[in-house]
Amino acid sequence: MMKRLLHKISRQPQSKIRNDIQVEEFVELQRCELFGPSWIGFRSYANSSLLRHVRIGRFCSIGRRCSIGAASHDVACFTTHPIARADTFASDPLTTIGNDVWIGDNVVVVAGVSVGDGAVIGGGAVVTKDVPPYAIVGGVPARLIRPRFDERQIGDLLEAKWWRYGDRAVDLCGKGASPDQMLSALADASLEPLPEHFSSWRGF
Repeated sequence: MMKRLLHKISRQPQSKIRNDIQVEEFVELQRCELFGPSWIGFRSYANSSLLRHVRIGRFCSIGRRCSIGAASHDVACFTTHPIARADTFASDPLTTIGNDVWIGDNVVVVAGVSVGDGAVIGGGAVVTKDVPPYAIVGGVPARLIRPRFDERQIGDLLEAKWWRYGDRAVDLCGKGASPDQMLSALADASLEPLPEHFSSWRGF
C-alpha cells in the first residue's frame, strides 16, 4: 500500500514558478485561472475566478466565478474568431482594479476597464466602463447605484491611501472603524508605508 501511495504522490505535477504572475505578501488565489502578465497586491484574494492581464491593488476581495479582464473579440472582422483578428486589435489590454475593491460572485469585468479604489461591484454585474472610486455599481451593464461615502470622506480616503500601510492601518483604528475613525487614527500616527515588493507566484 505504501508503494502505491508513493507512486501516486510521485505522479503529482510539481508546482511551477510563474514569473508572469507577480504577487505581494498574503495573496490567496484559490482555484483561479491566471493569465499574465499580472500583479496582485497585499492581502488580496480571489476564489475560482479567471484573472487575465490584470493589476489588482491591495486588500481586494474577489468572489467566485468572476472573469476579470475578459478578452475582447474583433466584431468588425468577418469572423469573431481570434485567428483572423487584425494585428492592431488589442484583445486583452491591461485591466486595473484599485485598492480595497470588493467584487461579488459571477462578475465580468471586460478587458481594459479601470475600477477605482474602494469600489464595490455587485454580484452578477457586467462591467463595461470604468468605475469611479468608492462607487457601488451593479447590473448588466453595470451602473452606479450609489457612492459608499460622502464626497468629503471619499476625497480624504483617497488622499490618505490607508492601504499603503498594510495591516498596521487596520490595527491602528481597530475593526469596524468608520472612515472618519480611520482618518483620525492615521492623522495621530506616524507610519511608514510598506514598500512595494512583488514575488513570482508559485502555482499549485
